[in-house]
Amino acid sequence: MTAGPLIDRRTTLALGLATSLPAGMARAAAGPSLMDDVRHYAALGPHRTGTAGNLATLDWVEARLSAAGFAVQRQPMRYADHDITRAVIATGAVRLEGIVQRPACPTGSDGLSAPLVLADEPVDPARLSGKIAVIRLPHARHSSILEGRTARPVKAALAAGCVGLVLVTRGPSGEALALNAPLEHPVSAVPTLVIAPRDAGPIIAAAARGDTGRIVLEGQAIIASSANLVARRQGKGRAIIVTTPLSGWFGCAGERGSGIAAFLQVAPLLARRYPAADLHFAGLVGHEREYVGGDAYVGALAPPPDQVRLWVHLGAGFAARDWHEIADGVLAPLPGADAQRYLLAPEAWLGTLRPLLATLPGYQQPYPATIENSAGEARHFIERGYRNMIATIGAHRLHHARTDDASAVDPASLAESWTGWSRALLAVIDRHARN
Repeated sequence: MTAGPLIDRRTTLALGLATSLPAGMARAAAGPSLMDDVRHYAALGPHRTGTAGNLATLDWVEARLSAAGFAVQRQPMRYADHDITRAVIATGAVRLEGIVQRPACPTGSDGLSAPLVLADEPVDPARLSGKIAVIRLPHARHSSILEGRTARPVKAALAAGCVGLVLVTRGPSGEALALNAPLEHPVSAVPTLVIAPRDAGPIIAAAARGDTGRIVLEGQAIIASSANLVARRQGKGRAIIVTTPLSGWFGCAGERGSGIAAFLQVAPLLARRYPAADLHFAGLVGHEREYVGGDAYVGALAPPPDQVRLWVHLGAGFAARDWHEIADGVLAPLPGADAQRYLLAPEAWLGTLRPLLATLPGYQQPYPATIENSAGEARHFIERGYRNMIATIGAHRLHHARTDDASAVDPASLAESWTGWSRALLAVIDRHARN
């Protein structure tokens, strides 16, 4: 097979994958600047709300928005969290490090010991009481503990009285995937961690035998303290709002960084193109805790729906790289964007968008911006009555994995995505949302 170098995603690699842009595209798309922003964002991580990487991101984005002529304020966000320094499941001579599932239930240094039991299939509740339940989740690009395929077995195991949970996030990367979770969730009652499917064999075998396991989650309670960035260039008429999440679990280059790069490019673009427009830009935190920052912004600072002509939301995976799946955890990079991304817009605008997005994988089939079609913060905004919504959402192959670094974005396809998306956005404003 000659598709390109095979990459084992067990390690974060510094890949020399920068591809030169097609002739004439560099000036139009400012490709190097876009990719520089992705690299800069990834280098600041991890980006969990309240961490050093998250706070550095606020300073960086605030400076960029200020330089584009926006007045920026911070909307403080604070909530209880844990700084977990050790997350391990062990049985016999086997010891695996995992990712703590939040809201966390620390065990202390001694850990919690109990028999292991497989619980991903319907299980007699009597077999789960007092046990550590090992749940092999279905193969998917996992994102949230609230998703039905995850929520159902977790809810059943907790209801049956398990004393601990081990989640195996089976997906294309073979890695442990951090799961978004609300600030309050029943999983906080038992120590829970996520482990990589490629490493989970010994734990699964031990659970099938009923061997004793030990979960160790060490850490301390903290207050995650951060802020939404809310920027405005005051103007006339109904507002144009642009939002994107700034926080995430790890480096988040493909998940968050590609959209933040577009966010930083579109601010000066709209300010120049529409000098009289009332422009609002908001960088949101708390995304990984089920969108608490987005809810805070729309609840307190966003203009009401009847005063908004257009809301643009740059969600996950704006322009993450596509990969060939060679084997478990072995991916070969492709010079294009992952098509598992979606663009939503009001149905009356789709005819304008389709020809302008025709060359962009995934985006070439835009969908009506409805509650049923949406996800993430965009769903919450639409539920609040903001129907003039253009939103991008997606989950690439390294979504929520530790190895979502700058190699997860292809420079040329990032530039192509920006060029096509921004051209389509301007056409929508000019034809459908002028005032």
